[in-house]
Amino acid sequence: MRKGALLSPMGRVLALGDYLGKIKLSSEHGAIDEMEGNLFDRLPLGAMPCYAALSAIS
Repeated sequence: MRKGALLSPMGRVLALGDYLGKIKLSSEHGAIDEMEGNLFDRLPLGAMPCYAALSAIS
């Protein structure tokens, strides 16, 4: 996927879910620290509650 590519609303939801899932898995396995860096800086406002919900199902 190219940066800035146009996505349908469903495409945006799927891409966001994929991104959040990868962050969660990487942090659970110690590959990244989810509290460092700018992993969440450019995400939509509703992304953080979704990310928090991933902890409930882990």
